Amino acid sequence: MNRLFVILFLSALVGVVSVVQSADRITRVGEKRAIDCEIKRMTPDTITIDRNGMEDTIPVGSIESVRFDGEPAEFNVARTNLQNGENEDARTLLTKVKEDNLSRDLLKAERNFLLAYTNARIALTGGDVSLARAAAGLEQFLKKYPKYFRVYEVELLLGDMNVQMNKYDDALKHFGVLTKAKDSPILRARGLLGGGQVLIAKKNGKEGEKVFNEVKNLVDEGELKAVEAEMQLKYQLGLARCYALQGDFEKAVKTATTVIEKASAEDNVTNANAYNTLGVALMMQPGKAKDAIIAFLHTDLMYSSDAVLHREALESMISLWRKLGNDVRARELEARKQQLYQ
Repeated sequence: MNRLFVILFLSALVGVVSVVQSADRITRVGEKRAIDCEIKRMTPDTITIDRNGMEDTIPVGSIESVRFDGEPAEFNVARTNLQNGENEDARTLLTKVKEDNLSRDLLKAERNFLLAYTNARIALTGGDVSLARAAAGLEQFLKKYPKYFRVYEVELLLGDMNVQMNKYDDALKHFGVLTKAKDSPILRARGLLGGGQVLIAKKNGKEGEKVFNEVKNLVDEGELKAVEAEMQLKYQLGLARCYALQGDFEKAVKTATTVIEKASAEDNVTNANAYNTLGVALMMQPGKAKDAIIAFLHTDLMYSSDAVLHREALESMISLWRKLGNDVRARELEARKQQLYQ
């Protein structure tokens, strides 16, 4: 039976939102065991908690997840939906949770964050919400909740969305907020990675290489231990694209191939990015069009869960097939792209 149907059925049966969480619970990055506590206050940079009568402050950048005392079960199902790319299911669940039925201001803020975040994911995957509308929703959230701990997540997502809208200056503004985060090298690194992607989009490989090397330096200095493996793969792929933009195709291919060899088979996003990066480095070289298509096919056939990367692979293959004079395959892929990402 569909998980979404079960949740909605049970909610309708009891006539209220089902609540399962009985304490605030925070999980730090790189740790499996959650901290049961009471959240006392928060800022964009820190969450202050009471744990057994002792007060502690946790930097937001070191937090993996937060679940709230009294939160509806629908919240966590929606979070799982979002992780699995089931954005419409998440939206259906969240719209059933009425703000007036939530007892804590934190729960109201979390509901509104999750809805705005969900609309943004739908927009990025070519759904029924435009990028401009979703971005406006996130901006509205920031104005309403300027001290909420999700501020940096929203800024990061706004940066990604502005890249997709080719609004590079706005994207850099949002990513720049993360680079100034207090007491959080992890957030700073994420901001730098976003800024590097802007420079790649602007075809500025030389400056992009400098930015990705800043992330490399943070890794080498031990500042990102909790997310070291993730950051290594991300800055390496950024560097590979910068190498390709500067004409160092051999280094670009070697770097992308190294990431492919290191990445977990279950990590769809990293693999899609790696194969796309390899494809980009190959398609820029004379006589490598078919090799590039093979690279992009890996994303299309095996790692298509990330809509932005999948769309990049499809668009690249369309361009390559046209370059090779095969308009039939190009039109077939164009039709698929339109069907998936209107």
